[in-house]
Amino acid sequence: MLYFVKDPIWDMWFYILKNWINKEKAKCSINCKKFHDVRKWFPDQLDDKKMYQFKDDTHFKKYCTGDRCDTDFDKINAGCLYFFDTFFKDILAFETAAKRNIYIVEYILIWLSYMLSLKSHEGITNLNDFYDKYIKDGE
Repeated sequence: MLYFVKDPIWDMWFYILKNWINKEKAKCSINCKKFHDVRKWFPDQLDDKKMYQFKDDTHFKKYCTGDRCDTDFDKINAGCLYFFDTFFKDILAFETAAKRNIYIVEYILIWLSYMLSLKSHEGITNLNDFYDKYIKDGE
């Protein structure tokens, strides 16, 4: 028969570990919620006409020219800018977010890559093409 002795040191370590796990879950929940919200407002599926479609553009308007995102790239760009603005509004937020979760930028790039892969775009076959055409040269 096994007997467990109640050990106050074990209880303390268990308490610390449980609190650390809960804090990490809370951080993930906050970050994951942002991605979930974007998927809700800007689904990662094309509509019946094979177009990208905002379900709710309220959160994206300020990232569009004249509060309108007319093209596919305008919509994808607005979603991407929303993420960067949300997670890295200023340099202090960038440093804090980077310390909290170093993978946020990777998650954003994965989202961007996936959204671009939903349909073919003339001259754009990967993230480097997108960067060269829309970011590097500032089109």
